[in-house]
Amino acid sequence: MACSPNVIDPQVTPPPPCPVWPAELDFGEVEVGTSAARDLPSHVISSPSVAPVDPPFFFSLDGVRSTVRVTFTATDALLHLAELRGAPGASCPEQTVTLRALGSGTLSAGQRLVDFGAIGRGETRTRTVKVFNTRRTAVAVALSTVDDVPWLVFSPISFLLPPGGEQDVTFVATTGNETGQQTVGVRMTTARDAVQVLVTMKPQLPRLSISKSPDESEWLPFFGVSDVVSRTFQITNVGLAELDVKSVDVFPEGPQLASRPQGLLAPGASAPVTIFFDTNTPVGSHIWNVRFITDDPTQPDAGTRYQFDSRAFAPCDPGLVFERTVSRPTPAIGGVLIDLDVTNSTNGDCLIDDIHFDPPTASVISGKQLIIPANNTRPIRINANGAERSLLFFRPMRPGSNYERVVIDTR
Repeated sequence: MACSPNVIDPQVTPPPPCPVWPAELDFGEVEVGTSAARDLPSHVISSPSVAPVDPPFFFSLDGVRSTVRVTFTATDALLHLAELRGAPGASCPEQTVTLRALGSGTLSAGQRLVDFGAIGRGETRTRTVKVFNTRRTAVAVALSTVDDVPWLVFSPISFLLPPGGEQDVTFVATTGNETGQQTVGVRMTTARDAVQVLVTMKPQLPRLSISKSPDESEWLPFFGVSDVVSRTFQITNVGLAELDVKSVDVFPEGPQLASRPQGLLAPGASAPVTIFFDTNTPVGSHIWNVRFITDDPTQPDAGTRYQFDSRAFAPCDPGLVFERTVSRPTPAIGGVLIDLDVTNSTNGDCLIDDIHFDPPTASVISGKQLIIPANNTRPIRINANGAERSLLFFRPMRPGSNYERVVIDTR
């Protein structure tokens, strides 16, 4: 019997065993705003088949590492569950993996903008903001600003928030000399995150503007007989609403209000206030206060003051001599400087009062008053301000005297 040849079957390489995926893939706790990744094994020779998963879970195929990479991005402090279904290889059965991940929570503020609005000078306002910790661990919180801000105080400046806890932070704004919109960022920081709250306010300036400076000191002549020195200044409503001037008073007693503006003052409107001071006031220093009570919510009680030094003067000579002695261009101050010399030929010091231009086409830069010693000459310094002709008014102080004037010609 003939022998048949032996037939050798070709060697077949069996496929690699199918990887076994775990029943659950737990990402643990993930910091909010960050991502974590986990890998599942797969076959390199045949692409795995994986069904899409719901966000915030995602997957990608990594042929180099022979893995299915699953990522979780934390956006909140909630527990997230999902299922990943697929086969690790072409000939592998489908498997299901439960995906589990937990966000870590964060620090948050109930509001990110605190607007105090318009605040009157010296007024104080308070606002409260709640701060929340949505983590499952306690956090230490510290508050700070980049620069020191004198108008804002906040408290507490540091505190410990328990897991899931909340804290009230108080902001107190007090206006001082600030002008214009004020904004500052208050940072609330922990070891892992930071929250910024913007705090803003706008100082509301008083509506009552007083043209009289309270720092001027003047001479009040003492003649031994009763006469008056008058002073007039303007009050102006610089606000956008009507201003109700309820009362005007001068204290302590002595001066008399010759004009007493009361009632409604329209926006932008002005009113004169004239006061008479008695020349028979005892020799010495005196301060009188002028007080206004209005309906201004920012500064309802406002005022100015007059400070006089009462002194005995001889009545001024009716024949005072005025002579313009100096005239020179001064481009730096935009006019022509003029020295108007005044000669007093009496044997006593003379006081010239309330020196001013009307209309104010030129200005007096040597002061409102001038003392001329006996038998002497002193200048009134004038800036012509480009005017060719101006009227200088003044009152030589003697009982019953009236205002006089001098024509100033700069040509």
